[in-house]
Amino acid sequence: MRVFLNPYLVIFPVALFLQGCKIEIAVPEGGKVITASGDHRCLSGDCVIEVSDFEFSQQFIAEPHEGYTFAGWEERWRGLCGGSRKPCKLSTRGHDDNEVISAMVASDEIFYLTPVFY
Repeated sequence: MRVFLNPYLVIFPVALFLQGCKIEIAVPEGGKVITASGDHRCLSGDCVIEVSDFEFSQQFIAEPHEGYTFAGWEERWRGLCGGSRKPCKLSTRGHDDNEVISAMVASDEIFYLTPVFY
């Protein structure tokens, strides 16, 4: 007896598992955003990082180019670290029992991290 698998039934659960929220980093003229780990470097324009599990942990650092100053992270709707001038620490580790963070990770929502340079 042969068993045939519907490819859509196989792909659909995998797609659900890979779903996650995204962090969009919009880097304006005057600097770049890197992570302390070296895993991510956003040099200019938009950079998108997917967060799909509870192992994500990064510290984002805004580095101004020569002649520019980092004024802080932009305050905006769905903005991360808004108003702070410190490196932005984001982590899902150890938060799998937190309903708010679990819902964020399970969503396909976009959150923003935008440095302001002058």
